[in-house]
Formats: sequence, C-alpha cells, structure tokens
Amino acid sequence: MAERRSLAQQPQGGVYAWIAWSLGVLFAVFVFAVQTGYAVTSPRIGDSLGLSAAEIGLVAAFYTWMFAIFQVWAGGLLDILGARRVITSAILIVSAGVFVFAVSQSMAGLLVAQGMLAFGACFGFVGAGFIGAGWFGVAQFNVMFGLVQFFVSIVAAFHQNVVSAALEHIGWRQLYVVLGSIGVGLAILFVVVFRDSQESRTDASAHAQRGTFWRTYFSGLLSVARTGRVWLAAISGGFTFSAVLALGVLLAPLVFLAHGESVTASALGSSMVWVGLALGSLLLPPLSDRLRTRKWVIVGGVIGQLCAVLLLSVPSVQNVVALYAVAAFFGFCGAVVMIAFAAAADVVHPSHIGQASALANAVMFIAGGVLLSLPGWIVADRAWDERDLIFGLGPVVIALVIALAVALLMRDTYPANGGRGD
Repeated sequence: MAERRSLAQQPQGGVYAWIAWSLGVLFAVFVFAVQTGYAVTSPRIGDSLGLSAAEIGLVAAFYTWMFAIFQVWAGGLLDILGARRVITSAILIVSAGVFVFAVSQSMAGLLVAQGMLAFGACFGFVGAGFIGAGWFGVAQFNVMFGLVQFFVSIVAAFHQNVVSAALEHIGWRQLYVVLGSIGVGLAILFVVVFRDSQESRTDASAHAQRGTFWRTYFSGLLSVARTGRVWLAAISGGFTFSAVLALGVLLAPLVFLAHGESVTASALGSSMVWVGLALGSLLLPPLSDRLRTRKWVIVGGVIGQLCAVLLLSVPSVQNVVALYAVAAFFGFCGAVVMIAFAAAADVVHPSHIGQASALANAVMFIAGGVLLSLPGWIVADRAWDERDLIFGLGPVVIALVIALAVALLMRDTYPANGGRGD
C-alpha cells in the first residue's frame, strides 16, 4: 500500500473546522429529511396522482437501488475533486430533484425526481464523514463520523412526526417546495462559507498530477475494491445496519403491538431505536479508540443486538418501559456500524477514505433494503400477535448472526494493531 502520512501531520481542527463540518452535517440531515419524508407523503402523492400501492412502492424501490448504484461511485469524486465542488453540486441536484417532485404529474416524473435525489443524496452522509477526516484528520475520522450519525439519528427519531404535522397545514407539493427552497439556501451557504481543508486540496492536487481524471478515479476505486478487509468491514456493518433499519423503520411498532401495547406507545418504539443509535454513535467510536480495537467493540455490539432481539421476541415481556429500554439498547449497540466505517478507512490510504466510506455505505444500503422486505414475506401484512414475534424477527436474527460471523473473521484494523500501512 502507498506510503501514509504521519497522523501527527494531520489537521487538528479549530473553529473553522467545526463550521465546515457543521455544514456537511446539515447537508446529511437535509438528505435524510428528504429520504424519509417520502414514507409520510407517499399516501397523499398516490391519491393525488392516482397511483396504485404497487406503483408507490416501485417509486420508493427505484430510489433505493439508484442510491446504492450511485453510492459506489461517489467516494472517488470526493477524493479527487474535494468536498466544496462535489457537495455544492450535490445539494443543487437534490434541491432540483425536490422541485421536480413538487411539480410531477405522473409516475414518470416521480421516477426522474427520485433519480436526481438518489444521485445528489449519495454524497450526504459520506460527504460529512469525508469533511470530518479532512478538517480533523484521519486520527479523528471514527469519532467525527460517529457525531454525524448522532445528529442524523436524532432527526430520524422525530422527523416523520414533524412531516405528518406539517401535512395537516399544507399540501405535499407545498411541502416539497419548502424543502427545495431550504436546499437552495444551503447550497448558497456552502458556496459562501465552505472551503476544503489544506489536506483535501493537497490530495486533489496529487491526484491531478498522477494523470487524467478517469484514470485516477478508477485507480482509486480498484485500490479500495481489492482490499479484502474493506469488504469484511462493509459486510459486517451492512448486516448490522440492516437490522437497525428494519427495526427502526418497520418492525418496532409491530413488535410493540404484539406485546399488547397501544398504537401510540408502539409508534414511539421506533423513536427509541433511533435515540439509542444516536447515543451509541456518540459513545462507541471514542470507546473503540480508547480501547484501541475495532473488532472487539463491533463483536460486543452485535452480541448486544442479538440479546435485545431475543428479549423482544419473548411474548411474556409486557412492561412498556422495559420494551423501550430494550429497543434503545438495540439501537445503542447498533452504533457499532460507525466503527465499521472506521475499520474500512483504517486499511486504505488517507486519499481513498471517501471511496472506502462510499463502498461501505453502498453495501449497508443494499443490505438494509433487502432486509426491510423480508418480514413482509414471512408474516402477512397485518398487525402481529405473539405467535408472529419469532418468525417476524427471524430475518433480523439471521442478519445479526452473519454480521457476528464476519466480524469474528476480521483482523483488527485499529492502526496500532496492524491496520494502517498494510
């Protein structure tokens, strides 16, 4: 592997570093708000445009798969061109996609909008992590990426309720116009305020000196793709994240209803998963650095998730506070997915961190999309009862067992344990 810079030479932050990083987080949060808003607005969109449930589902699936495809290629653009040019363009593309959504009169228009949204959105979460590495250094990549997930998870916990409340006062088209306008404002803020770190500018200059754009791009992509430990980290993180996504987006309300809780209490169950993920993202990455290990923190987190799922599958657990605590603990342990990003970044050259993060995120997104569809095949689309708990949560257990097996196969990638310089 190419020679690495000393961690002591990496940028160490400062006031402007926090400003730049905060702008990246704002874009990641904006992207997430747009992504998840469709789950709330889709029934109204279907009624307005006369679309069937199958067509509404196809629009959502189209976004998922386009995002996964684009995500693979996004990291290399960040590595070569830097965050300022790439993310500013991405914000404008997402904003344009939101406006196309607002004026769409057919399914074709929605698909065009989803394609635009997917392309721009693939730079959101990964872009925020890339900015953190650029302004705070590779040594802080793990902690800064965890902070990104902390804020995204807080938004996830309450965003859909906010969108639902907004739709009580304005139509879905007006809502998307508001979101698009926010995006344009964010793009202007990025142009005026944001600049790349010296580290990112140096990497971009070095890339340019090596040859043409595409030769440099595919060289970086191949370098990351043939690093086996990147794939192990991505696969383990993918199955871990898919479990969090399945419970936090779809299954938690069904599980709570099966335990005899009210509809209101069940809806809050999803929020507790995201609150737990937020807290875990704040605490587990620095714990990994303090313990000087990636592997064993990931292993411990996945085991914790498995224990939480098994508790949720026991019908005799009827106390709603206990169920909330278990759901939050599940999310907390699921935050080891952020350490999977660090594990992937540990084994590549710092100039390829964007590509490694993007590849890991693409695998996670694909795994999440697949797992979200499985419980509906196993248990009919209806409210669960006690008998459905084991079968409905079965795919989550299987995903976590696979994540645990892959994590155990990994060599520890923490720099002091042989991660860097391989």
